[in-house]
Amino acid sequence: MRMMYRWVVPTSGLPACGAASVGLLLSSLPLGAQTVGPSPPTITATINVTAGTTTVVGSTNVATAGAANASNVTGGTLVIDSLAGPLPGAITFQALNGNALQANGGAITVPNGNLSILTQGGHAVLANGATSSATLNGVSITTTGVGAGLVAIGGRIDATNVIVNNTATATPTISAGHGAIAEGGGTVNLHSGTSITTAAFNSVGLGASGAGRRVIADVLIPITMNGGGSMEIYLHDGGQVSILPGSTLQMNGTGNVGIGVDNTAVALGTIGNGLTVNLNNASGGPGSTGLFAVNGGSLNIADVTVQGPNAAAGAWARNNSSITLSGRSVITINSEQGPNAYVLQTANLATAAGPVGSVFGLVGAIPVSGLLAQGAGALITSTGTTITVTSSNGAAGVDAGLGGGRHDRQHDHHNRDKRIWHPCRFQRHRHRARFARDDLRCRRRGAFH
Repeated sequence: MRMMYRWVVPTSGLPACGAASVGLLLSSLPLGAQTVGPSPPTITATINVTAGTTTVVGSTNVATAGAANASNVTGGTLVIDSLAGPLPGAITFQALNGNALQANGGAITVPNGNLSILTQGGHAVLANGATSSATLNGVSITTTGVGAGLVAIGGRIDATNVIVNNTATATPTISAGHGAIAEGGGTVNLHSGTSITTAAFNSVGLGASGAGRRVIADVLIPITMNGGGSMEIYLHDGGQVSILPGSTLQMNGTGNVGIGVDNTAVALGTIGNGLTVNLNNASGGPGSTGLFAVNGGSLNIADVTVQGPNAAAGAWARNNSSITLSGRSVITINSEQGPNAYVLQTANLATAAGPVGSVFGLVGAIPVSGLLAQGAGALITSTGTTITVTSSNGAAGVDAGLGGGRHDRQHDHHNRDKRIWHPCRFQRHRHRARFARDDLRCRRRGAFH
């Protein structure tokens, strides 16, 4: 049998060079397949795949400028294989405000690792559309600006041994820079060896927006949020996130939120029980919130622990929203500053264009509280919860109050129309909020046992 080959030279975007340089880009594969690389030179134009299979071989560097995507797969498959070609070795993809790996109707696979991705405003990996997918194994992702690490908008991303790190170093004030986001029916599956770290303001570690959107972790995934006002998990308009029971949420900034539920119903066991939310910042800045429900959202969770020096609210429900705690939950309130939380103001957490992303609005409250229900129809139901309050700044173990938001901070009217039931200071404002109490145990400075 005679094998047929063809030579492929990806000349688009290449500088003038001698025959020896061009020769490094030539590879032979069966007819219908083509390869890109190795470098030098660096590939400076978008790698477009419309059909068939294109392989980026080892020791290839791809770097695009402006809003250009480093790759765009509208059909067929792009394989990024560090073991392929004449010079196996590390592969790099860099984009500025474009996306690094973009599946827009096709598939992207990284079978053998040793791939590094660097973006600023663009996303590192985007699966855009129902027929789009990205299967990643052994990828190091660094985002320095507003772009997210993994974004599935209708498509599917499977991430194994993927490290996502947003450094927020592109400018002095970076917001967004999310970790893993599912939009428009998309799914992000996080497997072994995967971790997410972000440093940007208002960054979301794991987020899902819209019915049918899911982020699913089938192993314990380390997630660390270092930026102020960041949210480890944010669920919007029916999106769901599932992490394993016993997961730990590490929040190192101020004004952070462990889990935010916005116009979404989360059934017991969906998000993972036995979670620990560590609100670690000890700088004295704005207080953080463990669990937050807003815009009619409802969160049902068991055996949760909220703790740390920046803990200002264990569970906080706003107007027409609810949080139900069961099992043996433990909340320890230490912050001297009132809690902050954030509510999405845009329709989506992420769009296909990285620089066009999310905007959040700030809400705040007083007092510092273990359980805080504020506004008409706000409800917290707690069974078997232990609350310890060490803060001396007018703190309450349990507070059911009117209003909320910045208005409470400015007018300091939270001490009116209340009844103090015990040293945990259960406060009730008439006709504004409900609190269901069953087997609640509170301690404040050791005065109540």
